[in-house]
Amino acid sequence: MKRVLIIGAACLSAAVAAAGAKPQPLHVKTGLWQVTQTTTINGGAGALPPDMQARMAQVPPEERARLEAAMKERFGGAPQTTTFKSCVTEKDLENQPWSSGSKCNWTVITSTGTDMEARGTSCELGKEEGMSSEIHIKIHVIDPGYAKATFDGKATGNGQTFTLSGTHTAKWIGVTCPAGVQ
Repeated sequence: MKRVLIIGAACLSAAVAAAGAKPQPLHVKTGLWQVTQTTTINGGAGALPPDMQARMAQVPPEERARLEAAMKERFGGAPQTTTFKSCVTEKDLENQPWSSGSKCNWTVITSTGTDMEARGTSCELGKEEGMSSEIHIKIHVIDPGYAKATFDGKATGNGQTFTLSGTHTAKWIGVTCPAGVQ
């Protein structure tokens, strides 16, 4: 009986220690990275919020048609690819390192050094239109200079919901970050 109690206490101590363990920072190089992001956004192509409808009503018909076509292309599910540069610091390795532009409050769910899962809340995405948004990302480090990620998210407000999903491919390109790159 005493042996069972000792083993049980040891298992409980190990479980408590594991639960309180700090996530490991990602094992990637710091410095300048190039990120290629492909994003698909769905929803919102229907009714515009009242303030947007009022603004669109004042736009000349030709311009309005062009804007409506652009919104349908952007929010109608067609993948959009962008490339940007991001400066990664030691501190960034503890949360979402390639978050420049997403402007969210990031919380790491798990991180082993080669794999990270994080959630971004209170994101800037759609904030100007009165929307709230959040993003979920999973990052996998291939080697210290190369990583891939998948993400999904949602923005809601003004009677509309947009969903987004996509991928990141991040490649390290140098130690020094030029001025103006976050």
